[in-house]
Amino acid sequence: MDNEFKEGAAAFAKPVHHVKTIAFDLQAAMAGATIAQKNGRPAEFLAFCEKAIFPLVILTAPNNVIHTYRADGTSVSDDHDEYDLVMVVPVETRYVNLFADGNASVRGSGEHFATSVEAEEQARHWIESGGTPLLAIAAPVEVPARSA
Repeated sequence: MDNEFKEGAAAFAKPVHHVKTIAFDLQAAMAGATIAQKNGRPAEFLAFCEKAIFPLVILTAPNNVIHTYRADGTSVSDDHDEYDLVMVVPVETRYVNLFADGNASVRGSGEHFATSVEAEEQARHWIESGGTPLLAIAAPVEVPARSA
């Protein structure tokens, strides 16, 4: 493995913001976190009635239809899981540099950068100052998006 700096792929000028979906979380939904149906339609938490067979009351787009769900966010319609609920989490792509340490382990720099160019500049400086070999330069990772 050489420690020569090699230019990477085209850089992003700004962080890439997008969303991921994760398993439905009733407590987070009740606290106002963003939810949707698996099919991508936006949904809004309305109420939770613990005593009901289908205790979760949800308003769904685009026609503002009210649906009921099980407490775990699964649809009353067992044969159509695209209507099940998921949490919508905004994420952004950041860039990290990975180093080899003396124990044959891999570690990140402890920093993440908004653009691959910034990560490449940090890697270039690290290499020029005699730093340990880099295993990856400007590796993209997803982190929760910061509020504007």
